[in-house]
Amino acid sequence: MYYHTVVKCRSISRRCGRPREQPRCKVIPTEKAFEWYEKSAKLGNADAQHNLGVCYAKGEGVEQSWEKAFEWYEKSAKQGDADAQFNLGVCNKKGEGVEQSWEKAFEWC
Repeated sequence: MYYHTVVKCRSISRRCGRPREQPRCKVIPTEKAFEWYEKSAKLGNADAQHNLGVCYAKGEGVEQSWEKAFEWYEKSAKQGDADAQFNLGVCNKKGEGVEQSWEKAFEWC
């Protein structure tokens, strides 16, 4: 089973790189993290949209789908999330979830 380390920040959850023993982090099953990201992403939260894209790209908590990963990266990237913009560029470069396009990859990266 996969696990995500998340930290509660205001009304959103984000991955953090802190060890488990630090008090602000809580290890939760990936399926539950996916559920929370999805709820927040559908409300327009750019961080959650990016994290949902990562879940789809890696198949964590959900069946792997490059098309859905691309869709969520794009929503987040259009709101200015730099990580999502980079991932969108990589998807365009490699043709993952979208037809390969160096021009679009260059635009996003």
